[in-house]
Amino acid sequence: MKIIGLVATSDHERTAGGHVPIVALTARAMAGDREQCLAAGMDAYVPKPLRSEDLFAAIDSVVTQQRGPSVAATQLPPDKIDRDVLLEGFGGRADLLKHVVEVFLEDAPATLARLKQAIQAGNGTEVAAIAHSLKGSVGLFSQGQAFEGIRRLEQVGKSGDLSQAETTRAEVEESVARLTTELRALLDGL
Repeated sequence: MKIIGLVATSDHERTAGGHVPIVALTARAMAGDREQCLAAGMDAYVPKPLRSEDLFAAIDSVVTQQRGPSVAATQLPPDKIDRDVLLEGFGGRADLLKHVVEVFLEDAPATLARLKQAIQAGNGTEVAAIAHSLKGSVGLFSQGQAFEGIRRLEQVGKSGDLSQAETTRAEVEESVARLTTELRALLDGL
């Protein structure tokens, strides 16, 4: 089995600290392949043919592992953005950070509108998929209230019981609006 990128990632972790989660997405689905991937240092394993629910479950498990006590201890107040931490996460490239923030600010309103439509249509699968995508985008900037609300909304969608979805969506919209304000202020300082 050829493991690409794992050695470089391990070297980076040793010098910079922290952990870069790795999900193996592979056509190798024979007995023992999962164990080989995990033994090689991968955090999760998803065999092909790819099923979105398997991939989302693997990503969620990795995120859950990452969000242990160390994240809670360093978490900023609700959706407050630390410019220096964000800039470090983007390799010190203010131009890249600016571009990603601009894309988020442009896409977020349409994504929130699609989320509202999926809830109104009673489509839990679509709610979960849109929330998962939005969670990934918001997670680039903050793991605060917006991220947590979207995570809850994703779980609501997966459960299929959308009775609380509109209330949660309204909370998410408010917290994303606060995050958007923070990001616009960040852009002014870049």
